[in-house]
Amino acid sequence: MRCSTHKIIAVIFVAFSANAFSANVYSANEQTDKEPISLCAKIDTGAITDVLDGSKVKYSKDYSYLLFTSDVNGTNYTDGDDRLAVDGHVYILNDSVLQLKTLTVASMKNGKPNDEVIYLSKGNKTAGGLFYNNAPSGNDGNENIVYIGVAGDVYHLTISTAKDKECLSHFPKKILDGLSAE
Repeated sequence: MRCSTHKIIAVIFVAFSANAFSANVYSANEQTDKEPISLCAKIDTGAITDVLDGSKVKYSKDYSYLLFTSDVNGTNYTDGDDRLAVDGHVYILNDSVLQLKTLTVASMKNGKPNDEVIYLSKGNKTAGGLFYNNAPSGNDGNENIVYIGVAGDVYHLTISTAKDKECLSHFPKKILDGLSAE
């Protein structure tokens, strides 16, 4: 599921929304190998049991936390193309932390994202349903993100703003240290 990487001058859009993702600029002294955090959200665990069961992960809490990252080096977009693809990861926290790869595909209209689909994968196989955002460039855009399970059930995510560290505080420091919150 890895898209080929094209050299681009700037990352136009990474995924979910222009407000949720931003291109990170690093000085020579900063670590550039850290994936930027794009979104942290809370979801009813019942919504993602298809993902958790498929990964044979134990879970007992009513809510799970999702931490999405994006790989700016894994971005595939060409000016004039009607599609943007971005690689990344999602960390799903319940009793333990499950890490999966993500592929975000956004349809583009006039150089701006029109809607987005995020696929989860483990071992080059799709895991569970998918995430969908039908208005990524609205006011905030994040209130429209839903998870569509394999049975077709739709669940809305509770999105934390970039300033709200409550969601991030649930994840182990070891994971957060490997990511960039800038």
